[in-house]
Amino acid sequence: MLSKNQIKHIRSLHQKKFRNELGLFIAEGPKLTEELLQSGYRVKEVYLLADALPDFQKNYATNKPEYFEVSRKDLERISTLKTPNDVLAVVEIPAIKPDYSKIFEQAILILDDIQDPGNLGTIIRSADWFGIKTILCSKNTVEAFNPKVVQATMGSICRVDVFYLDLALFFERAPTSYPFYGTLLEGQSIYQFDFEKACAIIIGNESRGISREVQNFVKEKIKILPYQRDDKETAESLNAAVAASLVMAEYRRQQSKKT
Repeated sequence: MLSKNQIKHIRSLHQKKFRNELGLFIAEGPKLTEELLQSGYRVKEVYLLADALPDFQKNYATNKPEYFEVSRKDLERISTLKTPNDVLAVVEIPAIKPDYSKIFEQAILILDDIQDPGNLGTIIRSADWFGIKTILCSKNTVEAFNPKVVQATMGSICRVDVFYLDLALFFERAPTSYPFYGTLLEGQSIYQFDFEKACAIIIGNESRGISREVQNFVKEKIKILPYQRDDKETAESLNAAVAASLVMAEYRRQQSKKT
């Protein structure tokens, strides 16, 4: 049985303020917890039902967490989910900084004020799938260690570095040869556009798109053309996570043909 202090401590991590203060976040579910235990992240505590305990009694190379067997009722008290999973982990937020000497040698994503946790989590998961290892976010983009974001990544949070910074300052320090591709309505079709190997793909806010400030730094405008039908109009726009995934897929397709 968990103490009141334990419950209070874990529940405080539901809020961004305390995640930042304590440098901790929550991850829920056996698969996600297992991925974190096998990663370079430091898992401090694992709270789980008795039936799930045998699956986690292993030796992990970088992790030796403290395990707490809890009841279903206690798990409901500390979970962020309406229907709690069998496992909840408390994990340290990694203290890493962007390495600009490497960033400008690779393809990255830049997110300009993405607000929906599900969108960010899906974008991180897709970036992992398509081999994009770095995501730079505006300071107003939803927090990567929000429980809903972590859940939506399905473990990809372990393999993709997400940084928050002043985008204008980042653009100004970038080499003039490094291209910034902005997803905009008036751009060139991604299927006709030639992506450079080292580049940045910018995805804008769900409702406003890429801000005017960020547009000033866009070197090439790209877009995803809808399928044209004679009988009906198409959707007004694509979901931000879907758009990001399609652009990354086309980028990766082109790069695979060049190698």
